[in-house]
Amino acid sequence: MKEMCRMLIQHANKIGMEVVSTLNVEEQKNYMEELRALHERQAKEAEEAQQAKLLRGATAAATAEKGGKK
Repeated sequence: MKEMCRMLIQHANKIGMEVVSTLNVEEQKNYMEELRALHERQAKEAEEAQQAKLLRGATAAATAEKGGKK
């Protein structure tokens, strides 16, 4: 069991996870707030990227349409 835990911790560290032996309530609260803020930023960035992609597509379509009407 000890060896299995050691391997699991090593794999977690390899992918960038930090394993702690204890976590008090305040530390967990801070971590969850940071994680929530990160997820909100990532969602906002993804939405902005999607909107920019749609705008580029609409602009390209309008330009192509103008070129065809000449």
